[in-house]
Amino acid sequence: MSSVIEGAEAAISSGGFLEAEQILTVLVREPCREDDTRRLRLLLARALVGQSKAEAAAPVLTLLGQGAGLSARERALATRMQATVAYLLNQEPGLGYCNAADAALLAARETGDPELIGNALFECARSGANAGDEGRVATAREQAQVAISQLAAKFRLCSLILRRIAISFSLSSRQERAAWNPPSRPGMRAKTQQAYRLVTLHTERASRDSATLGQRARPTTRR
Repeated sequence: MSSVIEGAEAAISSGGFLEAEQILTVLVREPCREDDTRRLRLLLARALVGQSKAEAAAPVLTLLGQGAGLSARERALATRMQATVAYLLNQEPGLGYCNAADAALLAARETGDPELIGNALFECARSGANAGDEGRVATAREQAQVAISQLAAKFRLCSLILRRIAISFSLSSRQERAAWNPPSRPGMRAKTQQAYRLVTLHTERASRDSATLGQRARPTTRR
């Protein structure tokens, strides 16, 4: 089962949402361990939301919410998808979607993952634009800027610490100095740069939504 789950994850990561949905729809009905069922449902929800199939994703997410054993990351993913489903269904363009987005942000902050936080901030901004709440959009934009600043500070701190260690211990070997030099650690740097791009992307998307959805959803004043 683990190899099948890994295959479904790879398909979703590469954009093969329909293929993953077809496989997962069958597998989720088969008897298996509770943790495997949870992972299958989460992947199925991701495949459905990736295709904007909100009506099909809603009951899957409900079952996930009712179950136990979700990790902080899984809970954050599920909660964010619930917010997306609320937006796609457009049943409650005001308070309902805003509450779902707030819950997604709270769950994302518990993980400390910049990507999850950025996705949740986008939902907060879009829910504000959808409800015609410019203040909510501005708050989400400010929080995104804070997240970017925190990432920059962490990266600078890591760089300073590693350089200080290299100098303090007088690493003479070129290979040793390179091992402590942040630019030579592509994994860490790539992850930070990816987080920058993700949060910046969500901020830009939120700004565009504010200019379009906000105008469309703004309530008219009764006379």
